[in-house]
Amino acid sequence: MASTTLILFLFAVIIGITNGWWFNKPDPSQPDWDKLSVTFLKFNELPKNIDDAKTRGWVQTDECKDDAYFRGNRYILGNDFAVMLLFDSKGTIAGIQNGVPKSSATHGSFKKPYWVEDGSMLVVTAYFVDPKMICAAGRDESKYVGDSLHIQTGASPSSVMTIPLKEDDVAKTNWVYGKCVPGMGKHYWYNISKEMNCDDTFPSFLLYNGGKLNAFGWATIGDFHSDWYEHPPTSVLGHFFQSDSMPTCITKMPKLSTIHIYFQRRPYLNLCVW
Repeated sequence: MASTTLILFLFAVIIGITNGWWFNKPDPSQPDWDKLSVTFLKFNELPKNIDDAKTRGWVQTDECKDDAYFRGNRYILGNDFAVMLLFDSKGTIAGIQNGVPKSSATHGSFKKPYWVEDGSMLVVTAYFVDPKMICAAGRDESKYVGDSLHIQTGASPSSVMTIPLKEDDVAKTNWVYGKCVPGMGKHYWYNISKEMNCDDTFPSFLLYNGGKLNAFGWATIGDFHSDWYEHPPTSVLGHFFQSDSMPTCITKMPKLSTIHIYFQRRPYLNLCVW
């Protein structure tokens, strides 16, 4: 892992110098989420408005409804439910979902209420703005992805966990610090412990850089197939957790499927130096 970290660091430095980019320590008081991308090392850029989504082949599957279990106009690409985008009533990006086939979601963690049954899928949902405004007012198109992160914890968008924007505020919650990985950031995992049962794992992790939230991700137990997914082998999991809080049960899992979701351009410059 040390050699991999060095390679990633040198890769980011070369790109930064070549393009005239470097970084300034950001102001942790405000989010400046100006780009949406997914998947570590691929950094696939996602559309931030419906017009761009349609141009790039994304297809609408659901409309904004007040009686739905989620809020937003939902779009997918190529019938791939691993990444589903939610747009508000004005066509601006407002959230993201991860769907897995019920037939393959056999681990006990999928019985938790944050996984909502949706046809042949089980779905987890996150919003980048207050979900109450998505179908009602919406936002005028903005260069920003959003101003907050809300992870849905039940079968209604009124059941959400609002995530601290400042890393300093995470200590007041049940999020537990893991480790920092270049190109990702400082990982935080929800309510984990060494002795926990992996049926109780929360399907999301947080990423902080420069003292503020600028990414998060999905982490599911199972072998799910999509170009959006990452599949970290069990042998590298120690690089994402502190040894005294890393769940022992997770090292016994046959496969993990994760997706890193970034809110800022040039996520490869998340170098774990601040």
